[in-house]
Amino acid sequence: MNGSWRVTVLSLHRGSASIVRALVPHFDLPPAELAARLFRAPAVLAGGLPEELARSLSEVLGNAGLRVVVEPDDAPLPPPAGQTYDVALYLRDGGRFREVSTELAAVLGCPLADAAAALCATPPTVLGSVSQATVDALRERFAPL
Repeated sequence: MNGSWRVTVLSLHRGSASIVRALVPHFDLPPAELAARLFRAPAVLAGGLPEELARSLSEVLGNAGLRVVVEPDDAPLPPPAGQTYDVALYLRDGGRFREVSTELAAVLGCPLADAAAALCATPPTVLGSVSQATVDALRERFAPL
């Protein structure tokens, strides 16, 4: 099929903000905008692509833990994220502090010390202005901890 295609991020899922550093050189978007699109999914990450490139990008992003979909550019746009949320993590079991800090560092793409400091803040708000899809992904990811 001819035409142009887009890659839409549906959810951060098991991905990490550290993917932003890898994407920046390949997109004409500032890092803050790329991160916003990941954390406020669903959002179009790239459009106007040949189908093969869109599918390859989708595979790479999927392997990085993101939930993405490849769609024709003329398909209806995903609905905007709507309401945004601030996410705070309250640790119920202090014995799991290191595990939670390690997972948070992976999500945020930051040093372990920064993640630990965020968990110790009052309130322990670790992300701000994220979509419901991100809240759901984080809940799923942190619930076992």
